[in-house]
Amino acid sequence: MADAKKTLEGQPSPAELNAAREKLTAASHKLAEAMYKANASSATTGGAPPTDGDAAAAGTADEKKDEGVIDAEYVDVEDKH
Repeated sequence: MADAKKTLEGQPSPAELNAAREKLTAASHKLAEAMYKANASSATTGGAPPTDGDAAAAGTADEKKDEGVIDAEYVDVEDKH
């Protein structure tokens, strides 16, 4: 990030901007790989993140709380002159 910021401080050429972007992309890929490996190892040890099914179950509980909400439309009478 620091190298990319330094590149942007001056008046970089398109080639310099592309080189900085490539470095950031490579670093991002390494970070994603490390996060993926950490997630995979936590899944094998039982620390798996919640699945979509868990989120859906939580969503239905929230929906039941809002049963008193009424969806309605209205017309502003003063606008019809």
